[in-house]
Amino acid sequence: MNGNSNGKKKRRKRIIIIAIVAVVLLVFCGALLAFTRGGTKIDPTKLAKVEKGDLAKSVVATGKVTPITKVEVKSKASGIVKKLLVEYGDKVKKGQLLAQLDKVEIEAQVDQSRAALQAAQANYASSQADYERAKVDAEGPDVPLLKRDYDRAHMELWERMDATGVGSPAWYIQSFQQY
Repeated sequence: MNGNSNGKKKRRKRIIIIAIVAVVLLVFCGALLAFTRGGTKIDPTKLAKVEKGDLAKSVVATGKVTPITKVEVKSKASGIVKKLLVEYGDKVKKGQLLAQLDKVEIEAQVDQSRAALQAAQANYASSQADYERAKVDAEGPDVPLLKRDYDRAHMELWERMDATGVGSPAWYIQSFQQY
């Protein structure tokens, strides 16, 4: 039995050696074929000389940029910006002048407002003078005289109507009270 087991061991050794040689030959043939074929061609414009330095790569993408915090800056005045005194990212202090507006449009608005103020003041002065005149007229000596003349005219009209028989005193009083 020893003779038979030695033969199996020798045969097994031969198969392993043949398998190893076959694998080495396949790898060698594959490498030789890859090198002789030349592989894929690389575009010469994408080749560069190897140098030591920093790498920078830019990426173009679409999307929406949203701020972490949003601050609204509003002006009390509106108009055309003539000069911008700060740049984006500059630090500013409270009360610092940020921009200059075109003064022509603003000065025209100021002049218009001043003219409207002067007209309103003149209108007020005229109304005040009219009030004072009406107050003097109402308190003047002519008021009692005018009232007396008015009452006398009514009495005369009433007497004439009664004398001519055109209307009765009751009709006159009633019509006078309606108006």
